[in-house]
Amino acid sequence: MLAFHHADYADAFEQETGLVGWSQHYDQLGRGRYWGSIDTLALAGMTIYRERIGVPILQESAGPKGRVLFAIPLGADGSWRVEASALASGSLMIAPGGQEVVIVGSEASDLLIVSAEADLLEAHLPGIDFSTPALVERCAQVQALSDWLLSLLDAHGAGRAPVGAQYDQVLTGLLLDRLVGLAGNARGADLLFRPAAASDYRRVRDYIAAQAGEPLAVGEMAKAIGMEPAQLRALFKQVTGLAPSEWIMLRRLDAVRRDLSNGVTAGRTVSDVAMNWGFWHLGRFAQYYATKFGETPSETLARSRAV
Repeated sequence: MLAFHHADYADAFEQETGLVGWSQHYDQLGRGRYWGSIDTLALAGMTIYRERIGVPILQESAGPKGRVLFAIPLGADGSWRVEASALASGSLMIAPGGQEVVIVGSEASDLLIVSAEADLLEAHLPGIDFSTPALVERCAQVQALSDWLLSLLDAHGAGRAPVGAQYDQVLTGLLLDRLVGLAGNARGADLLFRPAAASDYRRVRDYIAAQAGEPLAVGEMAKAIGMEPAQLRALFKQVTGLAPSEWIMLRRLDAVRRDLSNGVTAGRTVSDVAMNWGFWHLGRFAQYYATKFGETPSETLARSRAV
């Protein structure tokens, strides 16, 4: 039987857990209070998602292994970057599960995703290699799929959809047919995406994570991974749209918020958590935090303790 679920989220670290079976890390890039939602419609062997986020976001995301992911970004062109390259709104990206993809939404985002068991697709398309990303550019066929998926989610969310085993079977077959048709027309995305840039970004990201709370200069980071400082700055701009120092500050502000929201042990204060993540000027930290999240760090901690 088909199952529909809607969930709302008030923090990035909450929403990153909303796609069951996925491995994800979200960082809020924009200012103001976070809001997001996920609509989920589960079918036999396939799941439809609509994920909406109200602020700019960086997502490091890997779908479940053994699945093939079909993703259609909605909204304005120029607001999506995937693996260090722009992805046009209304196009279709096909990617294997189990492989991390770095996604940056520079505006409020709206994304349609279908996760399908690879075995289902390979039975219909035995000659297609689903182990590497592929792309279908914006076209009438992708638009028709997008419109249909949105109408399905709306109907099930409002309780207007038919029910019964026959409907479930027909709907599953129709969706599979559409995915097979689009996958058969996809082209390799190796010329669109920049895997080398994304790989370099991951090396720097992991180095920074290992130095949690420590002050880091661009020259030091560049030397540690064998790059020139100018290359490192260009890399961060290409992948995230941010300077390295800006990215580090936003990432660490998110880390503070996660700690405060999860509660801290008795005797620890906001100042303790902030300094643990390298914020030594507490007045500036409080200002940066309130600007980004729309509330003070003390309010975040009080809310977590009230739960």
